[in-house]
Amino acid sequence: MKKLLTLILIISNLLTHAQTKQGKRRTQKKTAPPSQLTLVSPDDIRCRFSYFKGTKQISTSICKVGENPLRGAATAYDKRGNVIYQRETRRYGGHASVDFSYHANGAVHTAHYSSAPDAGIQWYSSTHYFDPDGKLVDVKSQSHEDMISVRFDTNKVLSNPAVNPRYEVMKCAEIWVTSIRIKNNLKDTLRVEHQFTGVKEPSLVTLVAPGENIKLTDLIDAERFAQVKERISLSVFNLRSRKQLNLPGNPLEEIVSRTEKQITFQF
Repeated sequence: MKKLLTLILIISNLLTHAQTKQGKRRTQKKTAPPSQLTLVSPDDIRCRFSYFKGTKQISTSICKVGENPLRGAATAYDKRGNVIYQRETRRYGGHASVDFSYHANGAVHTAHYSSAPDAGIQWYSSTHYFDPDGKLVDVKSQSHEDMISVRFDTNKVLSNPAVNPRYEVMKCAEIWVTSIRIKNNLKDTLRVEHQFTGVKEPSLVTLVAPGENIKLTDLIDAERFAQVKERISLSVFNLRSRKQLNLPGNPLEEIVSRTEKQITFQF
């Protein structure tokens, strides 16, 4: 009788231990690896999806990001589910948008990005071209800076007042623009995360292909160039190895005009 009671007690303890261990496994929080953080669920109502032909595998998505309905991200995937393209979209402070076109199999063919600040002429556009397997084959970009040619001084007044009389005009504050660019000299794609200071929203993610030199964003101020460290935070990762890269201590600065400056972070 004692042996039977002892056996029952041992079995009871084993069952209790097994149930406790199983419960811990069920409640354990699963954390997605960094390469999966940009993937979205096909059931996400905040997204608009396109699919590979004849499947429910996502080819591209355009989603809202965070609580602001005017912010979003456009993403393209290859057949294996890897992210091959991603840029921010916004409908405030100007605009930033992405339009996709597709191959016959539903894979992304082109990703055309366009952006411009509010009340500014510093527009930028780029088009990425992909083959049906998701390989990047070409990139073409153009911006307001490419259109700059000869400038004329319109403040000069002719000596004859009758031809060009003087008018007294109230001077308004000028808009000065600091463009932030990322140049990728590496053989791997870069994942760039940037967030504006004081904005309680998720970071915006941009993928920069090898050899690509893109404009990330514009910082606008009145009659002075923006202090980058005070306005924006940057984090750059090697997409393949997931290793975070150090930001260059002395990024390349180029004065485009009296009111325009470019700052390029090279990797």
